[in-house]
Amino acid sequence: MTIGTTLRTRQYMRTKEMEYERAVRFTRYNSGKHFLDSGDLYGRHHESEKDPQGEPLLYPTGDSKKASLYDVNISVNQLLVDCFEENENITRHYEEFSKDSDLSYFEQGNNIMENFGYVQVARDNTYNNENDYSQNFIWEVWHSPEIEGRDWVWQSEKDTFGYACPLNEEDMPHVIVVLYIHTGCDIRGGYSPPIFGTFCGETVIPFYSCVEFHMESFDEYGEDDAHDFNDKGQGLCGYSSNPASHLEYSLGIEVLKWDLERKCFDVQWGDNKFRVFPSRPYLGE
Repeated sequence: MTIGTTLRTRQYMRTKEMEYERAVRFTRYNSGKHFLDSGDLYGRHHESEKDPQGEPLLYPTGDSKKASLYDVNISVNQLLVDCFEENENITRHYEEFSKDSDLSYFEQGNNIMENFGYVQVARDNTYNNENDYSQNFIWEVWHSPEIEGRDWVWQSEKDTFGYACPLNEEDMPHVIVVLYIHTGCDIRGGYSPPIFGTFCGETVIPFYSCVEFHMESFDEYGEDDAHDFNDKGQGLCGYSSNPASHLEYSLGIEVLKWDLERKCFDVQWGDNKFRVFPSRPYLGE
């Protein structure tokens, strides 16, 4: 076994794929009431039902004839299960540190990462950008000092090991992502404790965060249009920052109903009818 393989194996042993109930602990964390929210009127995420297990998308409910393309959401809970691995080392230290702390979760998260020697290089809230997530979250990207100043968007297999942490002298990843899931009502308050780990995929953060669409024709009359739509990728995030908006406003597609059995929309586009199937963007899972 080579040194590189040994390090990767050791690092793998300190990361863990997130299980469904573990993800629920964060996506339905009881963040209480915040003085800025209107949760008593609109409800809070932590008061809602858990996302269905194994379903990457949340589909329309209610009257199928009143459904819209915007009624499909990307389940954040399933996103964590499918695409996020917790760093058990940092998580263990955080849980020990936070027992007697009166700091906010954001302050606790910062302290832990700085104690490990990491430097924050990027931070944002998904609320600030186009997304179809079932709930928003704050994300932070932290680098080891050994790669400080490097572009933070793309991740490499080499980033998963190689940082000699001064706190515990253990081999640590060069890049860590910290998440705070919004579980309240108003976006300005009501967040979960921090989650430490990494996303799968080529980018450190999933930058494709809107539902995508694939089209099929009802009959032979619309086959060419459907093929052209799919061939050009008009239902994909790479074509438009918000595929649902592109379909409705740029292409003039009209939703007729939601087909519960097929999990697709029956739509009218020009003179022909089509079926539009929603999907979660490929994230490297």
